[in-house]
Amino acid sequence: MKFYIDFKDLPFEPSYNQVIYVENGYDTETNDYIRNNYKILCETFESMGYEFCYLPLMAQQLASKPIADYYAPYNDGFVEVAVSSDLLLNYMILSENRSHIEPSLLYWDLDCIRANRENTFVQYRGFTFKELITRCQKPSDIAWAIFDDIYRPCSRHTNVCHDDSNIRFRDSEVRARRADTPNYDEETSKLFVELQTTVAKLHQKGIATYILEQMVQQPAKLSRLVVTSDCRILLPNYKNTEIEMTPLAKAVYLLFLNHPEGIVFKYLPDYYDELLGIYVRIRKINNIHRAKRSIEDITDPTSNSINVNCARIRAAFVGKFDERLAQNYIIQGERGEAKRILLPQELIERQDLNNRHPKPSIMNRLTKMFHMTDMVEMEIYVDINDDII
Repeated sequence: MKFYIDFKDLPFEPSYNQVIYVENGYDTETNDYIRNNYKILCETFESMGYEFCYLPLMAQQLASKPIADYYAPYNDGFVEVAVSSDLLLNYMILSENRSHIEPSLLYWDLDCIRANRENTFVQYRGFTFKELITRCQKPSDIAWAIFDDIYRPCSRHTNVCHDDSNIRFRDSEVRARRADTPNYDEETSKLFVELQTTVAKLHQKGIATYILEQMVQQPAKLSRLVVTSDCRILLPNYKNTEIEMTPLAKAVYLLFLNHPEGIVFKYLPDYYDELLGIYVRIRKINNIHRAKRSIEDITDPTSNSINVNCARIRAAFVGKFDERLAQNYIIQGERGEAKRILLPQELIERQDLNNRHPKPSIMNRLTKMFHMTDMVEMEIYVDINDDII
């Protein structure tokens, strides 16, 4: 049987790609079936882009070190938690119908989004599990049955678990949200594909975040950010994690650290000299013309280079820990407004400040070199004592 259940005040944000097993009580036969076929169920759902959530085993999986460290890099240890399959039923709007819920699979998709502007309830669609076992010849067919239903909406459902008098359906057409597609270079695009693969294995959503919150012993906290004298970026409170970036992206990041008030992209040409000094010091570049081209491109408001490097900076942090924490460390801001790093200043330690960029006299000499004729290829090296060799 197929049905709807309405929930209120769920302790997590629903995720469209999670299929959750629920039951009222404990059905031995169904649980034995799931445990005996757990691996194939997970693998089949995963191959379709879905996650099979069997709550009694989910906490064990989330406690693995890579996932736990990604979600809570500040945490010293995790407590063991027992999560039963009736968790969601505690939030049913019509709790009097709880006793009628058989062992079932629930999922949340576009057809379950109602035109409820106040977002006061969430609806899940459900299938009784034993019916699926009867219909399907093998465990993998269960995933296919759910997948087929998601992409072939049915016109009739048994609505036993919600109040028909309060039904408010969504608009007949759902507008899909499309993310902007920046024009990244090939190397950056490859980086993002690799990052997406890594993050997909570590980032948790939906009900998994609720379970992780129960496992974490400490409240979320931000780490200090330390820029060492040789311009390494370290987060000592996140197990001394090092954030690695390309020299150009790191130069951009240090520039924004220098300006907590923020920088409007269209005014980047005003920061040409400062950014040049940072880049030369980090890169130790000896090709003066190549350095010039790189910095001119970054500070050109009509170029996409600044967006590419900000994206690389974001990738460097999101590749290490969850975005809910990373958003405090990346460069962000509304379009047309000043972009800045949100991390409080008291959490930033600059051991590189004495050598932040060449002194004005040195910058003047560098600038003159940069504007000399290109007939002669010039090589320079700026050391930490501000000497030109």
